Amino acid sequence: MPIADMKPPKSAPVKVAPPVLTGPAKLAEVARLIYELNRDLGKICMLPHQRDAALEQLKVYGRDSKDADPMFTNEGIETITRHAFNSPSFTTSRCALRCLANAMLLNPSARARFVELHYEKKLCQRLNNGHQEDELLVSRIIFLTTYGGNIDIENLIDHHHLADNINHNIARHAKQYDEVHKIEEIQSDRPSYSFMKGKKDKSKENAKSNSNVDSSGPDPIEDMSLVETLKLLFNITHFCPQRNDAFSPAIPNILRLILKCHVLPDQPMEPPMTQLVNALMNLELETNASALYPRSDPKEFAGRLIDLLDLATTAYPEQDLDRQVSPIVSLMRKVYGLAPRQVKLHMRTLLIPPADDRAQLLGGKNTLCSRILRLSTSPSTPTVREELSSLLFEMSDKDASNFVQNLGCSFSSGLLFQQNVQVPDNALEAWSTSDTDSMTERTSMGSRSSNSCSSIKFGIVAGKQINDITEANTRDQGTIGGSKDDEKGEGEGEADDYV
Repeated sequence: MPIADMKPPKSAPVKVAPPVLTGPAKLAEVARLIYELNRDLGKICMLPHQRDAALEQLKVYGRDSKDADPMFTNEGIETITRHAFNSPSFTTSRCALRCLANAMLLNPSARARFVELHYEKKLCQRLNNGHQEDELLVSRIIFLTTYGGNIDIENLIDHHHLADNINHNIARHAKQYDEVHKIEEIQSDRPSYSFMKGKKDKSKENAKSNSNVDSSGPDPIEDMSLVETLKLLFNITHFCPQRNDAFSPAIPNILRLILKCHVLPDQPMEPPMTQLVNALMNLELETNASALYPRSDPKEFAGRLIDLLDLATTAYPEQDLDRQVSPIVSLMRKVYGLAPRQVKLHMRTLLIPPADDRAQLLGGKNTLCSRILRLSTSPSTPTVREELSSLLFEMSDKDASNFVQNLGCSFSSGLLFQQNVQVPDNALEAWSTSDTDSMTERTSMGSRSSNSCSSIKFGIVAGKQINDITEANTRDQGTIGGSKDDEKGEGEGEADDYV
């Protein structure tokens, strides 16, 4: 056959996504999709792939609330919910769950409409099937109902095993991280073995090992589902503290995850680390002291938090530190308060600034202790400033004399003065005696140092002249050594992405 007469082979038709409509055309299309999906519930009139395609298209339109009003009506939410929880097809169900999560993210009234349908039992059951995408979507939906949905959290815990399912999912994530950690330990030993086989074998083995390391980390959906579960845990324990004991079994697994989760030096609080730290904020840690301070290494967890604090205070700009660092310090206060003596001494050694750090101009050194001093007086980080000041005061046994001795006159006096904490007559004398060398160095700085005890006359405490640290400290009226009041807080913060 001549080449010209040969017909080209037939190729599979390329699927073309339907055009994304806007304005009145989008409104009409969303209304049509809701109508067809609702009619399909009464009498099946769509093939599975047609149903899934309709839900997929609805999901795309649902990412922008403009001209998507039919999705947020009672009929729209009920239609999507019934496909999400009553469909025998997991593919269809998950398409509908994504639509529902997006609708509830964009429209607060959709949350209340969903709660009124009373799908609590099926909602919590769906958390217990071990599927990561179901965990992500259902956790996101329950999380959103805690904002304006008026969901009965106690009912979910007491009658629908919500706490048990969350604890189980966190344990599964911890086990997954354990397996990844074991694989990486095995792979880290391979180069020494391959060295015995010669350079050629070694290079091949290393290349194979590197490729395996990249693939051995947790799947992205693993971390995404873990993040949603932890955000849900935080909100539940924040809005329903009377049931916090139900989540105690999750504490050892959260601690394991914090210890084994990879930390990027330039982004140490990237998810899931932020959510792991936050998840412990509302939980009672006393009953899990053996997990916090294991016999094998009681200082391990406290050391991990200090490492995170060190990395975070270096990696993030100052305007982000309130959000990134304050949860670490708040958790450190809880850990310190429960710690045995040897752990407390370890934390004091690493966190209480030595004399040479206190002798420098504010922030003059780039050590962790120097950064702690700077942040404890920073007007741009009020939450971190309060938490760090409270932590240092607690590490000084909540004693004003010890506080002055540990931080030095220039850093402690203003904090104590603004809080109306009386400094004993011998406090500044004790500091002067124990810190003679650093005092001499500070005096030599003269008027250039804003930290000199004699540089700014601000007030009198126990007959001694003192100075304030910052103008902002004078304005703020927090309590040194007191806990941060978060009763008026608003939970973890709403979901910030579509699914």
